[in-house]
Amino acid sequence: MGFVFQKFGNPVSSINLGGSGTAAVYFQNATTFNGTLAIAFPQLYLNGATFNGPSQFEKTGLTDNYSSGGNTFNGPVLIKNSSTAGMYTSNSTADDYNSSATFQQTGTGILNP
Repeated sequence: MGFVFQKFGNPVSSINLGGSGTAAVYFQNATTFNGTLAIAFPQLYLNGATFNGPSQFEKTGLTDNYSSGGNTFNGPVLIKNSSTAGMYTSNSTADDYNSSATFQQTGTGILNP
């Protein structure tokens, strides 16, 4: 079961599960964040969401993640792979970066934006 979730306003949203487990977070079509967002999750999928504020995403898990892409980043974004597995952020559709975008590969896993 999935949920569509929208965030309005400016309070910072920070979710950190970190670690190398199997917990996953999916940002699907119709997901919109209007404030600052910071996410660290073992499995991370970016599949057509819109991020209007500063955003930070970190993949920490041991399984390759293939996101479909099609995301819109209207604020500065940091995408980081600190794991040993691959992170493919726009596997089928290009993302739109309307502000600065920074990509960090701190683990041995591939980071392919």
